[in-house]
Amino acid sequence: MEQNNNKRLDDLFNQAKTEPAKFSFEETKVNFLNSTSALGKVAKGGRLTQFTNFKLILMITTICAITVGTAMFFSNPSEIKIEENKVTRINKSSLTDSALIVEEHEKVIKEYFEKVTSLSPENLISDTNKRKLKKRKNKLIDRTWFLEEQISEKSDVVETVGNYRFPTLSEKVKDENAKQKYTMLRELARYKRMSSYNNIDDRKYPRVYWNKAVIKGKVTSMDASGAFHIQKTEVSNLEYRTFLFDLLIQNRKEEFLLAKPDQSRWVKDYKSAVTKPMQENYFSHPAYDSYPVVAISRKGAEMYCTWLTVERNKLDPEKYGLLANNVRLPTALEWEQAAKGRIDSSSYSWNGASLKNSRGCYLGNFKPTKDSYIDDGGFFTVKTDSYNPNGYGLYCMSGNVAEMVYDENNNPATKGGSWSSIGQELQIVEGNDRFK
Repeated sequence: MEQNNNKRLDDLFNQAKTEPAKFSFEETKVNFLNSTSALGKVAKGGRLTQFTNFKLILMITTICAITVGTAMFFSNPSEIKIEENKVTRINKSSLTDSALIVEEHEKVIKEYFEKVTSLSPENLISDTNKRKLKKRKNKLIDRTWFLEEQISEKSDVVETVGNYRFPTLSEKVKDENAKQKYTMLRELARYKRMSSYNNIDDRKYPRVYWNKAVIKGKVTSMDASGAFHIQKTEVSNLEYRTFLFDLLIQNRKEEFLLAKPDQSRWVKDYKSAVTKPMQENYFSHPAYDSYPVVAISRKGAEMYCTWLTVERNKLDPEKYGLLANNVRLPTALEWEQAAKGRIDSSSYSWNGASLKNSRGCYLGNFKPTKDSYIDDGGFFTVKTDSYNPNGYGLYCMSGNVAEMVYDENNNPATKGGSWSSIGQELQIVEGNDRFK
C-alpha cells in the first residue's frame, strides 16, 4: 500500500515538473505591482491596504518556497547523483536560486512600498495644493463677469493694479466690441433727425418736450425747440460692458476699476441662495445682454456718459457733426417730464393711476405683494424694453431698476423704483427714494 502511494506521488510530481509554466516571474511581478498600485489609489494610502498587500507578498513567496522544496524532496531517486562532486554542485545551484528568490522578493517589496509612500494622504494633499496654487497663479482674474471665451489664449502675462488682475481680451471679443461700440455711437449721432411732436419716436434717443406751464424758467437743457433727448431704455449690460472693454482696449485700467460694477451686491443686498447665480452670471452671460446694468457707482455712470460724448465726437465731423450738449445724467425734473409721457397728471409712467390694466395684469416690474416678486412677470430684473412704452416711447420708467438723477439742489437721487420696490416707490413725483 505504501509503495503504491509513493509511486502515485512520483507520477504526480513528474507530471507537474514536465508541465511548462504559464507566466514568468517578471510577468507575475508586473501584474502584481499594477494591481497593488490600483488598490493603493482606491484606498488613498490606507495602512490596512499596505498590510494586506504585504501579507499577499509573503503568501506568494511562501507558496513558491513550498513548491520548490516539494520538487526537491520528491525528485526521482534514480536521477540523484551519488558522486560527491556532483552532489556539491547541485546544492550550490539550489542555494544560488534561493538567494535570487529572496533578493527579488525584497526588491518587489521595496518597489511596492515606494509606490505606496508616494500615494500617502500627506503627499496627495501636498500635490493637490500645488496644483490649485498653479491654477490660481495662471488665472488671477475676476471671473464674476468675464466669460471664458472673452479671455485671450495668449494670457500668460497677467497685468495688475493693486490686488486686481486684468485679463487680456481675445481678438474676437475686441472685434465684436468695436462693432457694438460703433452701433452705439451711430445711434447717438442720429438723435437730431427725429420725428414730429405728434408721433412716438422709435429712435434710441427720443425727444422730450417741456410743458412750459410746469418748468416756469427752471429748465437749462432746452434746445431750439424747447426739448431734450433721453435714451428710451435703461442702459443695458451689453452697452455698459462695451464701455468697460473699450477702456481695457485703450489701456485705461484705473478708470476701468472705478467704473466696473460690484456684482457682489446681488448677495450683499439680497441675502438669498437664489441670488448667487445672479452674482456670477448677470453681467457676463449673453442671456442677460438686454437686461439693465446694476450695481454700478454714480461715478461709473458719469464716466459712461463722458465716454459716450468723447467717442461720439470722434466720428467723422463732416458726416455727423458734433454733439450740441454732452451726454449726462438727467435732473429729477427732466426725468419726471420724460416719465409722464405727455400726460402731466399721470402717477406712473404708463399714463395711469393704477398698477394694473383692465385685465388685472401688472404694468411694470416691481414687488406687487409682500410675499411675491413674480406676479408681475419678472422675478428679478426684466429686459430693458419690457412692458409697454409711455407716450414718448420710453420703457420701464417706473420699476425694473431705479434711474440715477440729480435733485433740485444738484444732490444725488434716484427715481422710478426697481424690481424690489413697492408700488408707492414707482410713482413719478411722490415716489419714495429708497436708493438715494
